[in-house]
Amino acid sequence: MQQEYKWLSPEKVYLNLELAGLGSRFAARFIDGVIQVILIIFVGVISFYAPWDTTLNIALLFILVFAVMTGYFIFFETFWNGQTPGKRIIRIRVVQSDGSAVTFVKVLIRNIIRIIDQLPFSYAIGMISVFVTKSSQRLGDMAAGTIVVKENIEEVPKPLELHVEEMPWTGAARLNIHKISENEFAVLKKYLLRRSSLSTIEKQEWDHKLTLFFREQLGLSSLDTGPPLQFLQQVAALYQNQ
Repeated sequence: MQQEYKWLSPEKVYLNLELAGLGSRFAARFIDGVIQVILIIFVGVISFYAPWDTTLNIALLFILVFAVMTGYFIFFETFWNGQTPGKRIIRIRVVQSDGSAVTFVKVLIRNIIRIIDQLPFSYAIGMISVFVTKSSQRLGDMAAGTIVVKENIEEVPKPLELHVEEMPWTGAARLNIHKISENEFAVLKKYLLRRSSLSTIEKQEWDHKLTLFFREQLGLSSLDTGPPLQFLQQVAALYQNQ
């Protein structure tokens, strides 16, 4: 069942993200777990052959295993913009609750709390939390103010194939459609054609920016124009049919 996380920005633009469910998060965690096991085996071999006494070797092994188990997620989610290898393969990503890119502090908090989410075994607390919370958040997500979303690949129709659908705001937009220049329309058309190749965060950012711009151009700032992508497609259709 598809779950969406929706909110209304201060500029009255509706934004929404599709939440990653328990299944996709478990699959990503399984892949990351396999990678971690491989890294731990590698670390164990290094520790075994380290030219120190047994006590130092064991101490080194514990330190390196802890670094792999904890640092793995912090490193990748920080430098891969909310993704780990497992999340990238499954096409999910950690973002802030407002849809913006996750910060190092947020990553650090959610992964420190991961220790609690893993209790009493096999992420039991974390899975229960994801299952029962409205935004599919584990305890680490709630503490950090983050959510995990799907990276959707959308089939966006080409602007030339779009048709005008009468909305409550299309009448007002039609009166001002001449205010959009050819260059501005070219930017909109190029964006709609290339949108499916962008990440979820990039889509949200550009949907928001372009929606604000064209709402202002068309004198619609005070009106509810619905979902950003639908609005942008309709603006493109109105321009082509003027």
